[in-house]
Amino acid sequence: MVFFTSVLLLPFFVGMATVTTAEMIKSEVKMNLEEFQEIFSSARLNEAELRVIEQKKRHEAEHQRKIKELDEVILQSKKNADKDRAADHLALFPDNFKVLTQKADGVFNASSLDSGVEGDVASFDIELMIRVMSSKWTTIPIANTTSMVASDWKVSWMPEEGSIAKTSNDSAFVILDPVKDLETMLLIKDEQRVMATNRSGIFRVHFTAHTRVRKDRKL
Repeated sequence: MVFFTSVLLLPFFVGMATVTTAEMIKSEVKMNLEEFQEIFSSARLNEAELRVIEQKKRHEAEHQRKIKELDEVILQSKKNADKDRAADHLALFPDNFKVLTQKADGVFNASSLDSGVEGDVASFDIELMIRVMSSKWTTIPIANTTSMVASDWKVSWMPEEGSIAKTSNDSAFVILDPVKDLETMLLIKDEQRVMATNRSGIFRVHFTAHTRVRKDRKL
C-alpha cells in the first residue's frame, strides 16, 4: 500500500523538480567578466553622479541662503543710512524744506501825478525753487495775502531721485494741479498763501503777484 502510494506521488515530485529547474535556468544571465565589470562601473558612476547632484543642490541652497543674508544686511544698512540722513536733514532743516532759488520780474504801471489816483499797481512774475527733504506733510509759506493779490499759479515737481543740476530741464518736472492733487495743495493759512505737500523732491512754484504802490511813498 505504501509502495503504490509512493509510485503515484513520484511523478508529482519529479514534475515539481523539473519546473523549478526550468525556472532557475530562465532566471540565469550569463556574461563574461568584462561585461560584469562594465555594468558594475556604470552603477558606481550613476551613484557618484547622484551624489554630485545632491552636493550641488546643497551648495546652491547654501549660496542662496548667504545671498539672502547679505541682501538683508545691505537693506538694513541702507535703512540705517536713510534714518541717519533723515536725522541730519531734520537737524539742519527743522521745517523740512529749503528755498533753493527765487526770481522776480516786475512791471510798474504808473499813472500821472495829476490823475488823482492814490496808488498804482506793480506786478511781479515770481518763481521759487523749493526742495522738500522727506515725504511727510510740510507747509511752506509762499506769499502774504494781506499785501498782495496772487494769480496764475503753476506748480511742478521733480522726484527726489532727480538731480538738482537738472532743475533747469523742464522735461524733468511733472506738472501738478494744486486744486485737484491730494498730495500737493495751495492753501491760505494765517493770512499766508502756503503750499502743503507730503512729497519729497524739488518743487517749482510760479505765480504773478499784484500789489499797490503809493505815489507819495518816500524811500
